[in-house]
Amino acid sequence: SCAVFMSITYILQLGWLILFVFLVVTTLFYTIFWTLCSSERVQNQNQCIDFKQFDFMFPKGTRPEDMEICPPQEIKLFCKDYVEKAEVMFILATFCLHVGYIISCSLLNVPLG
Repeated sequence: SCAVFMSITYILQLGWLILFVFLVVTTLFYTIFWTLCSSERVQNQNQCIDFKQFDFMFPKGTRPEDMEICPPQEIKLFCKDYVEKAEVMFILATFCLHVGYIISCSLLNVPLG
């Protein structure tokens, strides 16, 4: 029965690691978007937010003009109402998941890493 519980522990640890990697990658992308939103050319010069460097994330055949956010109300909707709130939540979720991982490993006497 000890081997069963050890197997369950390692499977759950692998699932935890997969979730942590997903959250880190997602947080990284939101941080990049937040940096794009807070750039001086978007804030002060009212230029478009250009996602052409992320064209690999868009479906094939997406028009270049669809990879830009131009009107000020759309920039506000994307930056303030979406990215800013989601970025804070993903940072918090990543931190909490990491702390929970450390606590659960210490309770189970599993070596970290």
